Amino acid sequence: MRLGLVSSKGGTGKTTSAVSIAMGLHRLGRTLAVDCDPQGSLMSWSEEAAEQGTPLPFTVVSMPTRDVHVRLARSVLARAPRADPP
Repeated sequence: MRLGLVSSKGGTGKTTSAVSIAMGLHRLGRTLAVDCDPQGSLMSWSEEAAEQGTPLPFTVVSMPTRDVHVRLARSVLARAPRADPP
């Protein structure tokens, strides 16, 4: 499953929503959160949580680029084994 939270307006709760959704999805299996925002809020939150000794239970990577969908499709992540069929 791929899920995107998108809005060009700031302050709409995208990062907060992404963390909440990722926490729920993590309970169902491995979860990857990709921070595409040039501000990198999700990555900052992840790093801060780790520094405080309470790391987020899912992986966070930063890819602030307009072609993230292409880069992810070409990445090792796209070739990783999946439980769900394509």
